[in-house]
Amino acid sequence: MKPYHALLTAAAFAFTSCDGEKAKEAQEKTVEAGKAIGEASKEVAGKVVEKTKEGAKTAGEKIKSVAETIGAKSAPAVEKFKEKMTGVSNWFKKSKGQSDDPAKAHSAVGDVANQLKNISADELPEDLKVPFQKYRDAMNRLQAMTANLPAQKEAAEKWYLQNADKLGALEKDFLEAARSFKAAAAKHGMGELELGTESE
Repeated sequence: MKPYHALLTAAAFAFTSCDGEKAKEAQEKTVEAGKAIGEASKEVAGKVVEKTKEGAKTAGEKIKSVAETIGAKSAPAVEKFKEKMTGVSNWFKKSKGQSDDPAKAHSAVGDVANQLKNISADELPEDLKVPFQKYRDAMNRLQAMTANLPAQKEAAEKWYLQNADKLGALEKDFLEAARSFKAAAAKHGMGELELGTESE
């Protein structure tokens, strides 16, 4: 007899009995049914806990499996990305000093911006993909901003003064994006990149 059914039977027996013995018997049955319910509840609770543990373990294993799969798929993309970014870093090293000449500075920004545009970030892990895209976007904005930079030094200096506020805000964004990307790249084995920031 199921514990819940036993409790209902005992209760009905108690209410329909006027005899003391039957009432006592009904009470005992009610107590027994209550104990049965308690035991059944413990058993059900135990099974729920076990199922929850099994579910959590299975979910954890699935998450780990997905992470390993993503890591395995992105590994070749990261290596290819590393090669291309090493090329960009080397370009920055060779181009130091060109910022003194306005024409060369604009040309240099255009060169590196074009290099970055040709680097795919589609298969990179998110912790590397997002910072790179922000750095590339900042470089593109820098290229667009310097498109009207005069080639003559005196005119260029005047242009710098006229656009000081815009250049200051853009420089701040660029430096922040570069540092964020450099930190992310370091986590993936690219710790010595030069990205055109003042600190390098």
